[in-house]
Amino acid sequence: MTSIAIITCVFIVIAGFFADNIARRIYSRYPCTWVDVVCQSKPNKHTWRGLNVKFRVLISVLSGAFMLSVAVLYPQISNATFIGIGMFVVFGTWLALIDFEHKLIPDIIIFPMFLIGAGVMDSLPWIAGGWTESFGAAVAGYLLPILIGMMFYKKSDSAIGGGDIKLLSVGGLWLGIMGLSVAIGASAALAAIYGKYKKTREIPYAPFFIVGALVSIILLGLI
Repeated sequence: MTSIAIITCVFIVIAGFFADNIARRIYSRYPCTWVDVVCQSKPNKHTWRGLNVKFRVLISVLSGAFMLSVAVLYPQISNATFIGIGMFVVFGTWLALIDFEHKLIPDIIIFPMFLIGAGVMDSLPWIAGGWTESFGAAVAGYLLPILIGMMFYKKSDSAIGGGDIKLLSVGGLWLGIMGLSVAIGASAALAAIYGKYKKTREIPYAPFFIVGALVSIILLGLI
């Protein structure tokens, strides 16, 4: 590992511990979507339960472990791409926490994830097809939930939110076709288990998709 990679890993570990604090500030200070910005809507003022120290440490350790796994599984990766992946982990953690707490996916987080992904998509080692596959997967990730929503409209009381659609598009950009498929499968299984355990159909999808995305990156590196 290079010194830049080591510094990035340390930063990700620290960011993981304070992710809950930052996610709460983002949620409380900024509107959810660009439409809210145009309409000058007020920031969210709902309560935030917050995480205890054990969960903070868990997020911190898992984030650091993931980055170390990427460094080991993809030794050819450049420093710039490694930093970009680290930002994906940080932004994804914030997104997961906000969605889990309030079932919202703020544009102020999802758009930077898309821009960073666009900057590194041609150098992500788990995407064999380069930027063309990455772009195609982003389009597929955007259209797939729309088509599913149209097929099952009025047949189910569960819904696919606009934030989930944008999240899947960003996921396609970062993961490619194969990675997106693995992430969707893993997240669907985790979300189903959560819904059955909680006995609810109102499931925050972002936490499970982010976990599925990280798992897919590791699995693709092991193949």
